[in-house]
Amino acid sequence: SYVKEACELLRKLRADECCLDNFVEDASKDLQNKDAPERKFILDVVSGCVQYKKLLDAVVNMFYGLNKKWVSKGDHSQFVVICYLTMFALDDLGVQNFSNIIKSLGINKMHFFMNFFFSHLTPWIQEEWNGIYDVDFVEKEWIVPLLRWRPEISSLMDQLFEESQVQKAHVKTTQPQEFNLTNPKARPVPEMIPHEEKRKAVPKGFNSANKAEAKISSVKLNNAAILRQEALYHRQVEEELQRIEQLVQGARDSSSFLQWQQEMREKDLQEKLPMMKQKHLETRISEENVALVRKQVAENNQKAAQLKKEETFQLMQKYAEKRMQEEKELRDSVHTKFCFFKKDSQTCMKRRVLWLIF
Repeated sequence: SYVKEACELLRKLRADECCLDNFVEDASKDLQNKDAPERKFILDVVSGCVQYKKLLDAVVNMFYGLNKKWVSKGDHSQFVVICYLTMFALDDLGVQNFSNIIKSLGINKMHFFMNFFFSHLTPWIQEEWNGIYDVDFVEKEWIVPLLRWRPEISSLMDQLFEESQVQKAHVKTTQPQEFNLTNPKARPVPEMIPHEEKRKAVPKGFNSANKAEAKISSVKLNNAAILRQEALYHRQVEEELQRIEQLVQGARDSSSFLQWQQEMREKDLQEKLPMMKQKHLETRISEENVALVRKQVAENNQKAAQLKKEETFQLMQKYAEKRMQEEKELRDSVHTKFCFFKKDSQTCMKRRVLWLIF
C-alpha cells in the first residue's frame, strides 16, 4: 500500500509541478499516521524519482511509445516507481519484497513492463542513458548490476504471471456463442397476369415479382455480410491477442521502435532548432563585435603610435635646440677666454719692452 501511496504522491507532484522541498514537507505532514520507516521509504522513493527523472523517463517514454495502444496513461507513475526500485533498490528490498510490490501494483501490467525493460536494456535503453550520463558510468552503475539481476527477476515475473493465469482459469468466464440467425422465408411470387393483345400493357405483377426477388436477394446479402463481418472481427481479435502475447513474452517490435525513435529525433530537432538558430545568431553577433573591437583597437593603436611619434619628434627637437644652445655657449666662452688671453699677452709684452728700455 505504501508503494501505491508513493505512486500517488509522484502523480500529484508531476501534476502540480511545485517545489520538491515544499511538496515533501506537505507530504510529511499528510503521512504522520504512518510509521517512520514507511514514511521515510515513501518520501525517499518520490525524491529519487524526481532526482533521476530524465533517466526514468527515458525508459517509460520508450515503453509508452512502443505500446501506447495497450497501456493506460494513468499507470505512468507506477511504471516510473517500479523502474526506480528495479534500478536503485533491488539489493535492499530482496526478491520477496519486490514480488509483493509487483503483486500490489498488478501482475499483468508489471510483467509486461519488466519484460520490456530487461529485453530492451541493451542496446536501446543503454543508448538513451548514454546520452544523459557518461558511458562508463552507465555501464558500471546500472547495466552490469541489472544484467546480473535479469535472470532472477525474469524467472520471478514468469512465475507470477503463470500463477495469475492459473487463477484466471478457475474463474468462470462467459463463453462466446455463435449467432442464431434464422433463414428468411421466401415470399411467393404472384402469378403473371396474361397479356392483353390489344393494349400490350406491362403486366402488373411484373414489378411486384422483381421487388420480391430483390428483397430476397437483399436479405441473403445482408446475412452474408454479417457473417463476413463476424469472421473478420474474430480474425482481428485473434491477431491482436497473438501480438499482445508475443509482446508479453518479450518479442521486439522493431518497426514501432524505429517509428518512435524517428518521432523522438524529429521532436528533439524541433526543440533544438530555435536554440541552434539563437546560437548561430549569437555567434554572428559575437563575430561582428569582435571585428568591431579589433577595428577600434587598431585605430587606437594607430593613434597612439602617431601620438608617440609626435612626442618623440618634439623631444628630439628640444634636445637638438638644447645641444645647439650649449654649443653656442661653449663657443662664446672659448672666444671670450681667447680674447682675454690675447689682451693679457699684449700687456705683458709692453711691460717687458719698457723694462728693457729703462
